[in-house]
Amino acid sequence: MRPSVRRALLGAAVVIGVVLRWWDLGGPALSFDESFTRAYAQLPFGELLDALRLDDSHPPLDYLLRGPVAGGGAAAFRSPSAVASTLTLVVVVWWLGTRGWFGVAAVWLTALAPLQVFYAHQARLYALSILAGTVLAAASEHWLAHGSARVRWLAVGGLILGVASHSAVLLVAPGLVALAGRRVDREAWRWRASVMAVVGLWAVLWGPAALDQMSGGHATWIPFTTLNGLVQAVGGLVVFRRALDLLVLAGVVGGGLALRRLEPRLGTVWLWLFVLPVVAVAMIGLRTHVLLPRSVAFAAWGPVLALAAVLEWARRWRGTSAVAVSVLAILLVVTSLQLAVGYEEDSAAARRALADRVADGDAVVVHPAWLWPLAAADLGTPRNPTTPTSLEELSRRDAYVAVLPGAPFTGRVWVLQPDTYAFDTAGLVPCSAAPPRVDEGYVLGCYTLASAEPR
Repeated sequence: MRPSVRRALLGAAVVIGVVLRWWDLGGPALSFDESFTRAYAQLPFGELLDALRLDDSHPPLDYLLRGPVAGGGAAAFRSPSAVASTLTLVVVVWWLGTRGWFGVAAVWLTALAPLQVFYAHQARLYALSILAGTVLAAASEHWLAHGSARVRWLAVGGLILGVASHSAVLLVAPGLVALAGRRVDREAWRWRASVMAVVGLWAVLWGPAALDQMSGGHATWIPFTTLNGLVQAVGGLVVFRRALDLLVLAGVVGGGLALRRLEPRLGTVWLWLFVLPVVAVAMIGLRTHVLLPRSVAFAAWGPVLALAAVLEWARRWRGTSAVAVSVLAILLVVTSLQLAVGYEEDSAAARRALADRVADGDAVVVHPAWLWPLAAADLGTPRNPTTPTSLEELSRRDAYVAVLPGAPFTGRVWVLQPDTYAFDTAGLVPCSAAPPRVDEGYVLGCYTLASAEPR
């Protein structure tokens, strides 16, 4: 490939990839998980650590990074994710951009990757874990080729970023150690020691909290590992259409075999840092609720390399087949890109209606109580509010109850809940001018109390 053509193709991929990652960043309403992130990111450091230990499954780095922008708009709050996803694309260009058609394909697949674009638009930790996994893969392959101490430190930085964002990145550590193989030279031992030092640091600083998180039952909604669940986890790294998961898996497996032949060193990295950790997560998921596409998001670079190898193999075998395979690959990812950019949860319409109607002194009731971050993110209510005596009975109905500051309690009560949950409205009288409404699976109701104590 001519250098000018390669540079033009890479430039176009970067421009499109960056636009996708930043497009309408503040448009969609915050999801429940993002609302949770915002509520916790605004906590003081000590309270944050305790809250994560008791109520979450992740380390604190992402929350700490978002703290300074947690009080701003949705775009500002999501911007760390967009930055991390943009850096991932830059790392892939640096890593693979000089490797002919294979490198160009890998950059384009990264630029258009629905999972990466989706998490660029989500104020969650997964864009950081994707960046960390990509840095680890790129640094590891460079280290295998050159044995550079500078690259080793880059890998150390990637591993620290990963384990401080998502504990599942720890499962990359055995593969990193295995990369050194049987080498007994000084640099190989330094590589192994660096990896184990990071694991030890994590165990000391976050290990006890992680044990508390594991025993907290926060992820029981995630099913145990099944063959279908594994197929969906790998397929979900590439597309959001479940009907395409088997096709994606076949492409990833076939591409991995092709990668071992086309780029043996990359194939080795792919085996130890993609296949081994994903299999480890699946095995752990037989007894623990863990296996989802986002649980292995740190390995999102793996399918990119595998599918790029499929395209390169098709090009070498028969040029016309490469065109057909390239079109198929683009169609696979493009079908999921619209969802990745404009995703909103079912609660968005009802939450907007609540924010438009609620006034200072009104009470907000969110049922069930674990959905409290929706009110905290939209209305700025505290995590543990103090409520008037007249509302205490509502709090005992598995509900989060808060009165908006700025005025005495008005006696008006807004109830937000999924329509699949029944809330006991005994003692509440529907507002005549604002009957309950259902918006895409959520019910918003306005009620009044016959008598209410002022705050």
